[in-house]
Amino acid sequence: MSTGNDGRTTTHRLVADSADEYSVALPGIDLDVVRTGVGFGPNVAHATVADDVMLASGVTGFPVLGRTTVADDRVIVALLTSTPPGSRWCEIDMEPGTMLLYGPGAEHTAVSPAGLAYIALSVSLDRLAATADGAQLVVTMPHRGYVDIIQPTNQSVRLARLLGTAPDPFTEAVAAPLLAQGGEDTVLALANALSDHSLGRAAGHRAGAINSRRITADCIEYAEASHQLPSIAQLCGAVHVSERRLRNAFVDTFGMPPSTYFRHRALNKVRRQLSTEPGSAAVGVIALDAGFGNLGRFSSEYRRLFGELPSQTLRKA
Repeated sequence: MSTGNDGRTTTHRLVADSADEYSVALPGIDLDVVRTGVGFGPNVAHATVADDVMLASGVTGFPVLGRTTVADDRVIVALLTSTPPGSRWCEIDMEPGTMLLYGPGAEHTAVSPAGLAYIALSVSLDRLAATADGAQLVVTMPHRGYVDIIQPTNQSVRLARLLGTAPDPFTEAVAAPLLAQGGEDTVLALANALSDHSLGRAAGHRAGAINSRRITADCIEYAEASHQLPSIAQLCGAVHVSERRLRNAFVDTFGMPPSTYFRHRALNKVRRQLSTEPGSAAVGVIALDAGFGNLGRFSSEYRRLFGELPSQTLRKA
């Protein structure tokens, strides 16, 4: 990571080989990431913050599943600039140019293949309201807890052009004019877009989608609290749903059944321990503690996910 500060702006740039590292590059966002494959390289994230405005961009070098919760006092706009097949955010198939608006407290789920690229603008709700009021704009304020699709209008297209379309664009030189005077012109462009009645259907907010995200979130909380690789029976009992409903919830949200998701999640935890606590225990002990009974299968799955054997991760640490 590299950071710089000129008194008004702070820049964070991260080239990450792990999902955990990737999540720290976006300040102010609660991000839970699970890596699901090798891809073509590291993930790159870049964020520049000025006052209460943040501009961020990212390119996924390896596929990840993400869960994000927006702070209660923030609004986020995300512009998708590259969407490989399988790109799916909030249960909606993404296309290049899709722009999403995240209201305060919104929950976001993402299936991001290698090569997906995005640009994000985050601003405090108070700042957005004050800018709209100062410009005498009547805006459609973001719905609390919702993720809305911003439909193409003159003003929303202008906002997209202002943010740019190149992957990973926010070097300090590019970010500087967008964050001049605390990013006032950029926030005003967002306010103008929201004054143009540009909000479309809520992304992934049909009743079934909300329930699926709630089921998956509750299952993850259960697995984290129990510190084990949960069985399907345990998950069904914990969230009080049938096996079929459980499977559908995970396929809807993450594109895979719960057994696959939790094995990926457990493998990510093993990698984290091997990378950060190399002297804590032998690989076999760590794998068994994580719930992997067949060490041969564990090593094979680990290599398929991270492109190296667990012993190689341990040696690098």
